[in-house]
Amino acid sequence: MPDKKTLWKKALDSGDFTAFKNNPVITKSWERCMKFGINPYNVNNMGDELEYSRLKEIRDKYGELIYISSPIMSELYFSLKGSETAIFLVAPNGYILKSFGDKKISNEVSSIRLVEGANWQEESKGTNAIGTAIQEQKPVHILGGEHFCEPLHSFHCFASPIFDVNRTIIGVLNATILSNQPFQHLMALMVATTKAIETQLLFINLQKQLLYNHKKSAALLDSMDNGIFWVNQEGCITNSNSRCGDIMYFDAASFHGRHIDDVFEMPAPFTELMDGFNDIDLSRIQLRYKQNTLPCRIKPILGNSSEVLGAAVVLENNIKSMVDRPRREKGKLTFEDIIGNSNAILDSIRLARRAAATSLTVLITGETGTGKEIFARAIHNESNFSNGPYITINCGAIPETLIESELFGYEEGAFTGAKKGGIPGKFELANHGTILLDEIGEMPLNIQVKLLRVLQEREIVRVGGTKPVNIDTRIIAATNKDLKTEVQKGRFRQDLFYRLNVINIRIPQLRERKEDIIPLANYFLEKHCYQCRISPPAESALINYSWPGNVRELENVIERTASFCDHGLIKLSNLPEEVKTQNSAKAFISEEKTSLKNLEAKTIVDTLKKYNGNCTLTANILGISRTTLYRKMKHLGINKDQFHF
Repeated sequence: MPDKKTLWKKALDSGDFTAFKNNPVITKSWERCMKFGINPYNVNNMGDELEYSRLKEIRDKYGELIYISSPIMSELYFSLKGSETAIFLVAPNGYILKSFGDKKISNEVSSIRLVEGANWQEESKGTNAIGTAIQEQKPVHILGGEHFCEPLHSFHCFASPIFDVNRTIIGVLNATILSNQPFQHLMALMVATTKAIETQLLFINLQKQLLYNHKKSAALLDSMDNGIFWVNQEGCITNSNSRCGDIMYFDAASFHGRHIDDVFEMPAPFTELMDGFNDIDLSRIQLRYKQNTLPCRIKPILGNSSEVLGAAVVLENNIKSMVDRPRREKGKLTFEDIIGNSNAILDSIRLARRAAATSLTVLITGETGTGKEIFARAIHNESNFSNGPYITINCGAIPETLIESELFGYEEGAFTGAKKGGIPGKFELANHGTILLDEIGEMPLNIQVKLLRVLQEREIVRVGGTKPVNIDTRIIAATNKDLKTEVQKGRFRQDLFYRLNVINIRIPQLRERKEDIIPLANYFLEKHCYQCRISPPAESALINYSWPGNVRELENVIERTASFCDHGLIKLSNLPEEVKTQNSAKAFISEEKTSLKNLEAKTIVDTLKKYNGNCTLTANILGISRTTLYRKMKHLGINKDQFHF
């Protein structure tokens, strides 16, 4: 039987590609090569290799594949070391992403440009293991003269596609050896290696899906009106939603891992309830927690064989319990827990500390999301009222018809549907403690009159009642509105404003405390248990963004990007479009503004752009010292890192 070299010449001379009849894959590939117009006597090395910047983009696109494959390829390489084998990881579009190989084989394959950044689809290089495996969507080996192009006859190549869970090719693994080398079992080794890569990719995708499902389930459960916590087969509390804390005024997470019988008084031990769940009505159970009775439903969770795997305990949405009992703060938050070292935030903290040492009324102002309630909690926890309750009421979230009874309570018979015995209002519940009147600027004018009397007399009268009730309550008000402007527009009483504005604490916007952005971002990563770090370009983008939603928006952005970043690194590409595309230079350079400061900023920015952020060259061009340049950049809010390309 003629060798493959002879078959190659015969096939080209005759145009009959059935010479490789024992391998129809080769026949079909050669027919495609003729249609592509491939030159069989040469190998195309023109115009199909990527420049480094473009190769870097493709590597970033397939970063997860490279990250998973690299250690497996490295192990394969060391197991074959000395056998003159080169190993390649290839993108599904034929571009080589990564390579391993001894010096000798690397020099050999370099001569045919089997190198990183080169394209090895059939349209470019003719019949070859990489391109043909992509075409055939299955493992392929091409031996010596089976290659369509003669310069490739010195090599044997073995390629196996890498598939994702949807059976879509996401890469190719290729091994190339000299044609005079033995190759027994190499194809099987390549297939086994790609299976190992696919298994790792599947594991990572499952982890991502589980994390996504967990977050989606947690968000759904937290939106429910009922408090829910889960108990495992042994009776230990494993999880809960945030509503539990609102109903029972405790940090529900502090009970995770504890046995339910140790936390609540139940009609019977948990195991007995589960053993007899067919005979016991678990839809009307009462738990006792401290002095409170909590009506609930217990829903057993059953396995495929009807075995009890645990239970879901659903606390009834008891409106009376939520009105009668104060909401307890989650932990003893203090001023040390407020993240930030900027002068702006430190000034606010210093004033708040002084306010905490008094019993004076405090007005906290600031944009939405700046952390006004955190300051209010810290003031309460470091004041003489810390042993009393902490009550929050959102003045803008309660209908005008209900806000009076919410604040001051009502007597029995005060209106149709009033509960027997009446109920206390928030001010009574906050007695000897603190009440936060959040969004005070939304309070109706008719209620403002009654609030003014509370501030003056330190007593309240329930709706439908006549007897005044004395209160000893620390009052903190918070708003994102300019109350002076509201007074001028007639929407807020001037006398009430002066009563509230005894100590005014302004919380700075996040854009006023840029040096706190990265410490806050790292804090949120730790808070939400993400093992991530932020790349310098991403840090620059975060610092230069205007943050209209302030700290709350920053937390949302960090949690979202950390959920979808690769390899534990938040890159610029992971950030939301509005953060990514906002040009910091545009923030201080406007076509409509021609002040000296803006002209100076534009000059510095243009020069930094021209010299890729090189401060030494920029200072020389501008005729100033580097120290002066750094001082001006800091003053103008210019970050040199954004100009590195």
